[in-house]
Amino acid sequence: MASGILGIVLGVWLFFSFLVGVSLQQQAVLLLTLLACLGSIAAGIVVLVKHRQRGRAESIVLICVAGVALLFSFGTFAQFLFTLMLSTPIFIVMGIGLARESKGY
Repeated sequence: MASGILGIVLGVWLFFSFLVGVSLQQQAVLLLTLLACLGSIAAGIVVLVKHRQRGRAESIVLICVAGVALLFSFGTFAQFLFTLMLSTPIFIVMGIGLARESKGY
């Protein structure tokens, strides 16, 4: 559940980054940041809804979206640092969950 909540928070953070980029007219990665924002929010909601079921797809999607968000957050150092702080727990918790799923616990 924690990864779902962090996924939603990461999506909101990426939306704020998108809005700042629009106001500063930085056109480089705005569309990709918006897609990562929507993907992170959607994946976080799906993880929260299906938290009692055993499935690997939601975990893999959330890890991929967090990686893409981290990739596109190189605008400023503060943006990268805050995105890194939100993405790292997602990587750790979802990685542990995937490891447990593969062992069959």
